[in-house]
Amino acid sequence: VEWNVCLAAETRQQLGRCLVELLGQAAACRGCLVELLGQAAACRGCLVELLGQAAAYRGCLFSAAAEAAAYKGVFV
Repeated sequence: VEWNVCLAAETRQQLGRCLVELLGQAAACRGCLVELLGQAAACRGCLVELLGQAAAYRGCLFSAAAEAAAYKGVFV
């Protein structure tokens, strides 16, 4: 009977150590997730900026095309 009690106590200690380790890993994962979310937000900011630049370039192209059409009208 005493052997079963010792085994049960050892099992509880092992479970306790496993839980502590799992909680530590969960905290590390949460830290990684926070970092990844931060990187995703930064990427989203970059994408918004790139889309803005693309819109500006598109505006420049339209302006250049209009000027080219005007010059073509002058030369014709």
